[in-house]
Amino acid sequence: MTQATNRRETLALRRSNRNRITAKPKVKPMSDMRETLIEIIGTQVEFCGAADAADAIIAALPNMVKPLEWEDWSSGHRLNYASVKNGYGVMQMYFPETHFRVTLRGETIGTASTEEAARTAAQSHFTAESVSAFWVQGGEA
Repeated sequence: MTQATNRRETLALRRSNRNRITAKPKVKPMSDMRETLIEIIGTQVEFCGAADAADAIIAALPNMVKPLEWEDWSSGHRLNYASVKNGYGVMQMYFPETHFRVTLRGETIGTASTEEAARTAAQSHFTAESVSAFWVQGGEA
């Protein structure tokens, strides 16, 4: 080998090493859920073990469901609210007495005596439906 060939190989090796050292590792952005899970796993496994960590994660799932975002669709004397993105609705009814109907995609899923109770019922239903994909009930812990 000639001296020029060795020099070229040395420079190429240095360049590849420099690229390897300066290349930033790909890191996924931290989501709220991911941060919460890391926090739970870190504290639970360290002190209690894997089974307790699993229980803590299951207990935390319902609290990780985003709250419904409500839009005011009221007209006249009737209160109407909708979570358009998720298909939930709360509608004030007057017969046989004043109450609030909770709907999901137009189907009644419950009633409540106050607007706040109706929104709470819709949120509870949404949370239970969201965590059911993980075979967890809304209030399980």
